[in-house]
Amino acid sequence: MSEKFLDIVLEAVYNNNRKFVMTTLHYNKYRGGFDLSKTLLEVKNLKTSFNTEEGLIKAVNDVSFNIEEDTEVQASFEIKEFDLDINIDGEGTIEPSAGTHSFEYGDEITLTANPDEGWSFQEWSGDISSTEDEMTVTMDEDKSVTAVFEEEVEHYELSVDIIGDGTVNVNPDLDEYEEGASVTLTAVPSDNFEFLEWSGDVTGTDKEITVVMDEDKEITADFEEEPYLPPDVDDEEGLPWMWIGIGVIGIALIGIFFFMRKSGSGL
Repeated sequence: MSEKFLDIVLEAVYNNNRKFVMTTLHYNKYRGGFDLSKTLLEVKNLKTSFNTEEGLIKAVNDVSFNIEEDTEVQASFEIKEFDLDINIDGEGTIEPSAGTHSFEYGDEITLTANPDEGWSFQEWSGDISSTEDEMTVTMDEDKSVTAVFEEEVEHYELSVDIIGDGTVNVNPDLDEYEEGASVTLTAVPSDNFEFLEWSGDVTGTDKEITVVMDEDKEITADFEEEPYLPPDVDDEEGLPWMWIGIGVIGIALIGIFFFMRKSGSGL
């Protein structure tokens, strides 16, 4: 049996709605089986099929068949598809919508997270990681992503004013407080002053109070000077001062008496 060389023309068609490529490859082989697998090893991320006169032959990586004469073979390539699984944690929506979507290899998908009222977007988790509410995913494999939303917490301010002479200890002392936070206020009067009352958004006469932050609040601590009270004669602490006063007056009278007598004046 003499060797007979045959010619095969392979046409590779690649069309992904963005470009069209036609490649013709020529192979000379002697009569017998011919394996196309070597040409297909360089093709990645594509579905593969072969169209011959006998009909469509589908293959994942390669296919082989016998040829008896010059033959023309067309290889058709389809881009592989991958699944993008989109999930939501919290309250919000995503574009594209939550669920499983199929995209072709190489597609760039823009994901946009939209929080519901009272919620805020925190991050993307899963096969991608980002804190931007809009990002792009390149489909080169199956992927799963989750948009994480968190409920917003209101924050309020506390303003403390003082009338008189004293201070107010605020615990904790912050610029703003989360809704529902408890804040302890303690009135500390200065010397010769006493605490009178709280006024404004909170009222009371206790030196220490607890405020629940459910809105912005303005509170005033009112201090007043202690009134002067003369010593009580019945008070044991006041008795020495009383006797000292009487002694001073007595000495003064005696001095005046002797002075007038010496000067010749009658008292």
